[in-house]
Amino acid sequence: MEMKMEMKYARPNMEDFKQKFDRLLKRFHQASTFEEQNNLFLMLNQLRNEFEAMEQLAYLRHMINLNDEEYKEEQAFFDQITPIYQAFVTKYYHAILNASFREQLENRWGTQIFKLAELKVKIYTDEVSKELQLEKQLIGSYFSLLAKAEAEFNSEKMTPVQLSRFTISEDRGVRKKAYESIFSYYADHEEEFDDILDELIKVRTKIARKLGYKSFTQLGYDRLGRSNYSPEDVKVYRNQVKQYGVPFISKLREKQRVRIGVEKLKFYDERVYFKTGAPKLLGDTDQVIKKALQMFSELSSETKEFFDYMVSSGNMDLISKKGKRGGAFATFIGTEKAPFIFANLVGTANDARVLAHEAGHAFQFYMSRNTPIPEYISPTYDAAEIHSFTMERLVWPWMELFFGEDAEKYRFSHLIEAFILMPWANAIDEFQHYLYDNPSATKEERKVKWREMERIYMPEKDYDGNEFLEGGGSFYQISHLFETPFYFIDYDLAHNCAVQLWIRYNENRVEGWNDFLKICQVGGSESLVEIVNRARLLSPFEEGSLHYIIDYVDRWVTQFDDQKF
Repeated sequence: MEMKMEMKYARPNMEDFKQKFDRLLKRFHQASTFEEQNNLFLMLNQLRNEFEAMEQLAYLRHMINLNDEEYKEEQAFFDQITPIYQAFVTKYYHAILNASFREQLENRWGTQIFKLAELKVKIYTDEVSKELQLEKQLIGSYFSLLAKAEAEFNSEKMTPVQLSRFTISEDRGVRKKAYESIFSYYADHEEEFDDILDELIKVRTKIARKLGYKSFTQLGYDRLGRSNYSPEDVKVYRNQVKQYGVPFISKLREKQRVRIGVEKLKFYDERVYFKTGAPKLLGDTDQVIKKALQMFSELSSETKEFFDYMVSSGNMDLISKKGKRGGAFATFIGTEKAPFIFANLVGTANDARVLAHEAGHAFQFYMSRNTPIPEYISPTYDAAEIHSFTMERLVWPWMELFFGEDAEKYRFSHLIEAFILMPWANAIDEFQHYLYDNPSATKEERKVKWREMERIYMPEKDYDGNEFLEGGGSFYQISHLFETPFYFIDYDLAHNCAVQLWIRYNENRVEGWNDFLKICQVGGSESLVEIVNRARLLSPFEEGSLHYIIDYVDRWVTQFDDQKF
């Protein structure tokens, strides 16, 4: 099934953009009635949508073919011009916060855009521009160090990505050797990774203090748009994970140990869930897309309309090919009111999950596509994954189409793999709070703390005497620690909400679907806490809320004779 993107691209003329933006902003400030100011608010957002649509189109076409010289140039143009554009957006935020008819604008468009604007203007002044530039350079140094990663394996030099296929080998010795090769690179460059993180902590702490924050922790929250919960609230959730989540995952790990037939589960066994291998996908990628068309047609009238549109408009590029960037994501072209799905389907079991996941994002975009406000197309990071994780589970009844007799195995592995992320995400989160609440900690103290986090959240983890990993160096591989502090926990918070929606859908399909649909329609016009309330979910930040979820999932898992898989 050939997919083609027909949207028209034109490079923005920044001089024209500047003149239009400044003219509209001046008129916005001078508006004498609410109707006039509201109209100018819409015109400013339309101008933003036009710029961002072209930015997304250039990015997409560059990612689809990294060898296309035209879009390589366009991507370079946007890399250069985006900071200038962001300065205009900051002016827009200041303008709406000081609008003479702000109360009426809030009544018309909701308060979320104003909350986000308040955070955006709070986290930046010209005073910290030099430090922000240094922070960006240090992040670049981390990724450059990763990009050079190579290790010896079977008399060949391989990258971690090339080595990753050996980490799930049926041969335990091969798995161990592959992991040791990957971590040998980190061990060889231990000092460089330590130095980069040390410098990042110092510069972020300096930025925070210049902006009037006590530490970087709250600034990190504000950067992520967290407007109505605090580090203390997240701590309540982490404590629940320690109380209910950790024992449950240890129980899953023990079942895994028995299932794969090893005396003790070692770190190089953790990604091997079945002796018989992963569930086997039926058909090629064209057939997978056709099956997805059937699946979304039958799930609901809304998903049928959405996926019919995605196929007929060609707003998907799903098949892996030479010159295409790896990975998967969904994005939105504001001027067209059009979602787009980018993926690399390769014929493995993960294809079904990836397609459902990105379709979840794209469906949410589609349901909130008529908002004129760019910030309202998608929620903040903490809530954005709720829709994708939920969609992964809502399509379970159709997994026989994709896996045949392996469908039950897929559903079982899909659920337990997602829960196994829970202790990992919370260990990372508590470690990050330690890093920025204790910026003067030594490099060695940080590694000791990380190893302590692993022992608390993943007590069954066994590094089999590997000196580097026992010394607390495994966190070097976690790019979020270096690039986007405090983000990683968002995956688990969203997963918590998605599982609740799946439970409700199991108990009452109409209610479950309607609650899911509601939060897709509100898009980014509400915060995480408001979305949780709208979907009638238990807040992750409420004491005891996780116990209900773990109890349900535990009962669900135990109904399977997992030893037969």
